[in-house]
Amino acid sequence: MYKKFITIMIVLTLPIVILAKEPTQQFQGIIQQQNDYSCGTATIATLIQGLYGREVTEQEVVDIILQNKNETTIKEIKEKGYSLLNLQNGSTKLGYKAMWRKIAPQYLPMIKQPVVLLIGLKSEFPHFVVLKGVRDKEAYLADPIRGNIRIDYNKLVKEGISEKYPSWYVMATQTPSSNSWEKHSILALSDSKEERIKRHITDAQANIRNMLSLSKKGQLSFSVDYDRDMSKSDVGEIELTEARDSYKFGVTYGVNDNSELEASFDISKSTIGNSINSNEIETDWAKGYNLGFTYRDKFDNSNTFGAIYGVNGSYLDEYQLFNGSLSATVYKNIDGFSLIGGASINKSLSSDKNIDKTLADYGAGLNLGVIKPFANRYSASLIGSYQFDIGKEDSTDIYSIKSSLSWVYDKHIQIQPNVGVRFNDNHSEPDYSVGLGVVYLGGW
Repeated sequence: MYKKFITIMIVLTLPIVILAKEPTQQFQGIIQQQNDYSCGTATIATLIQGLYGREVTEQEVVDIILQNKNETTIKEIKEKGYSLLNLQNGSTKLGYKAMWRKIAPQYLPMIKQPVVLLIGLKSEFPHFVVLKGVRDKEAYLADPIRGNIRIDYNKLVKEGISEKYPSWYVMATQTPSSNSWEKHSILALSDSKEERIKRHITDAQANIRNMLSLSKKGQLSFSVDYDRDMSKSDVGEIELTEARDSYKFGVTYGVNDNSELEASFDISKSTIGNSINSNEIETDWAKGYNLGFTYRDKFDNSNTFGAIYGVNGSYLDEYQLFNGSLSATVYKNIDGFSLIGGASINKSLSSDKNIDKTLADYGAGLNLGVIKPFANRYSASLIGSYQFDIGKEDSTDIYSIKSSLSWVYDKHIQIQPNVGVRFNDNHSEPDYSVGLGVVYLGGW
């Protein structure tokens, strides 16, 4: 059975490789922001470097802005971000006179040189980017967190302009002494649409990449998950029902931008009923402990094609069960959605000899899925998986499908409801699950 499933998985994941296009230079010429509140300073550094050819780091911009600032002001900046005046003064102190202006949406496409633009004014996450220019009704941005992206200009207006904010906030700097930047700067737009598309991914592609990204360096995040699994099984003429409630408390820490540590503690208990009477049995709480390490390997500079590897160890107190696992997931971002496919293998051992002798030599799993962003705050996923044992004659193959929705409540909170169905060779009826996760994303 599992050999057939492996063949199907290989065939279905071929589009991931076939659709892999020539990689875009996603962050070429962009100073990436080092903190969740520092998009403004990274944008200033990007603009100065691209427009005037001077190498400047984000930290240099930060230092000159925070110079002579007291602790209260610095704390406020870390909570709310840098103000328009902060950025204007920072650029001017670095030797590049700057000024903020309000510009009506119909006039912004007329700009002659790159500028700093404040986008997302209608959302709770206003964000500074460099606007390179508008061509063929598409805006080309140098985004300190998403890279070189392109977005329909009308969409950009819809997300950023409202009755409260009817105009763009634009910061222009002094005109360069020569026009050499138009030939040599990464901020200059090519006259060739094909070349522009090659160097800029869409905003949808960029959003998907972020969903697959790991914690940033130094970022500490927390999660709480609740799941209820409901199943039915027949024992002779008696139908048994089981509802299992599980709670998981997790923490992740970004070692660097491509790896993170994870630790979690989970508890669960079951309520078992039968078709003969109304009596129910409640089990004791079962406790589990997990520790893992995840690493991401980018196959191209744009991070649209790559793999995520994981190693995990766990202990289940109820069965004195130790488990170790290795996993690998390949992802390919395509315009508007992302394909993922992966495999895992695990080994379980128990200090209880009666339990240990019932365990398979190894367990393995395969998965295939798709992730799709629907709006600025929403994304959905659909993942199918197949689990099987190796080295066990009476093993049970398990098939499952899980669908989840991610909703970004605010800058730090994400809410993730999910539903799933699971079936195997021994049950005529499938098992169902519903769940809810809440994630707190720490600063970085």
